[in-house]
Amino acid sequence: MKTLNKKDIVYSGLMLFALFFGAGSLIFPPMIGQGAGASFLPAIIGFVLTCVGLPLLGIISVALNKGKIAEVTSRIHPMFTLGFMITLYLAIGPFFAIPRAMNVSYEMGLVPFLEKPSSLSLLLYSVVFFVLCYLFVIVPSKLVESVGQWITPFLILAIIMLIVGFVGMNFSSEPSIASKSYSTFPFFQGFVDGYLMMDAIASIAFGTFVIAMFKERGITDQKQLFKGTVYSASIAAIFLALVYFGIGYIGVITRSTLIFENGGELLTYAADVTYGTMGVALLGCIVTLACLTTCIGLISACGQYFNSIFPKHSYQTIVILTIIVSFAISNFGLTTIINISLPVLYVIYPITFLVITFSYLHKVVRIRRGTYIGTFIGAFIVCVYDGLVVAGVDWVWLTRLFSYLPLLDIQMAWILPALIGGIIGYFIPVKDLQLDEDVPRIPSVKS
Repeated sequence: MKTLNKKDIVYSGLMLFALFFGAGSLIFPPMIGQGAGASFLPAIIGFVLTCVGLPLLGIISVALNKGKIAEVTSRIHPMFTLGFMITLYLAIGPFFAIPRAMNVSYEMGLVPFLEKPSSLSLLLYSVVFFVLCYLFVIVPSKLVESVGQWITPFLILAIIMLIVGFVGMNFSSEPSIASKSYSTFPFFQGFVDGYLMMDAIASIAFGTFVIAMFKERGITDQKQLFKGTVYSASIAAIFLALVYFGIGYIGVITRSTLIFENGGELLTYAADVTYGTMGVALLGCIVTLACLTTCIGLISACGQYFNSIFPKHSYQTIVILTIIVSFAISNFGLTTIINISLPVLYVIYPITFLVITFSYLHKVVRIRRGTYIGTFIGAFIVCVYDGLVVAGVDWVWLTRLFSYLPLLDIQMAWILPALIGGIIGYFIPVKDLQLDEDVPRIPSVKS
């Protein structure tokens, strides 16, 4: 029986770091620092809990369930499982996350060096970007070496150079007073801001992906798979938390002098004042590598999952289709992609949080099927409302109806209805499904 060695675990952890460290990792932390100012510490802790802590728990939950977290949602209904998993993979794949990452790579990696950016330059850049993605993902077993062993160390070194250089030059700067959104509940605002990262959603896919990588290396023992997955995820989580804190603190420093529209402009300024033109080039390398590695992981994860539920179509065919759809959506531009994706994220993120939570609970206590159903229905109703609000839908009667819920202002009003729904569902007689017999399993990993 083949066993994992320390090198395998370290490289897998570095690969996971690179997969998670993508477009949002460079956009949102500096904006949190700029907005939070003197309240940076509680804000970044809340942010890290959402986009590092929850993904870590998500990956561990996948390992606990032997790579088949879909069995948790099957306790509600098999069709819910199918709908949830497909929505999840499409959201972190060709519909939102991949096009967003490609656009951020273009906006921050190439646009600063163009005199007149155009739709043609975006088109040509996206062609080159996705061709590179294809060359990496077509042989998924090589990703640990190519990403974890070679790309990630260079990426981390470049990030450290940017953070240390800028913070070292401005270490004596006094943080400014927090903006309005962070002045009252900085922790919760940072927590909610972590929604935009999509990392908790991606953790289910990446956890499944890492287990698949270990299996392809000949690791079959469940204890070895669990140990390797948890250790790899922990390595990635430590690096992510440290990097988010460092990049976020750059935003804290700049708040005392300049206010920027987005994280890309903020980091470009920091790179320029620290290293000049070479700094902007360094940032371009960071962005390109970060977005490229994330897209590589997401495309490969989508290929593995959809191949598992549509086995008549090969992994290579699904990868090509994923790239084509991502390419088409990418050329709508970053602003359009973000505006469309936000309402969906506000719906799917809390549902993913509940899936991860129940994946732990059902290991220690027996939970009735009615509790599952009631909890998810209660949360889903409020999440749909949050999504409508973010989309700009303003129905007065609906706003008045939901205005009585606590935590509505920070998009966490779903918690109370979820609890109430779970309690009500507990007392409603609903026949439990026998997973081994009645529920068709939807495998998450190509074995």
